[in-house]
Amino acid sequence: MRISKKTNNLNFTCDKIYNYISDINNYELILGDEIKDFKIIDNQIFCVKIGGLPSIELKLEPNDNEKSIKLLSSNPKMIFHFSFLVKKIDEKNSEINIEFNGEFSSMMEMIIKNPITKFTDEITKKISQVDFNI
Repeated sequence: MRISKKTNNLNFTCDKIYNYISDINNYELILGDEIKDFKIIDNQIFCVKIGGLPSIELKLEPNDNEKSIKLLSSNPKMIFHFSFLVKKIDEKNSEINIEFNGEFSSMMEMIIKNPITKFTDEITKKISQVDFNI
């Protein structure tokens, strides 16, 4: 299952946005109002509960060369990841391509497709409102 979204033009540099989303401490704000619980495990892993889905651990994997971040599920029964790719539009403007990729049975996909789509929409909306100067 694949879900792709893109933010509107963000009036911040690519580096400023990438540095912000590389910090695990900012994900409670980035993930929006759809999360029920948020707990940082260490500097790369946090646990989050999304809507009615069970709590999941996500590992943050930055890629400095591509200006991208992956949030990987550590649950072997739910193999998925979110990707955030920061793309430079010009010297002062950027956008973020947000993608969810998961490998699920057709039954599981039917159960999680709507909550994950709603969650991805919420992330896109929320991240477009972040003040990356903080």
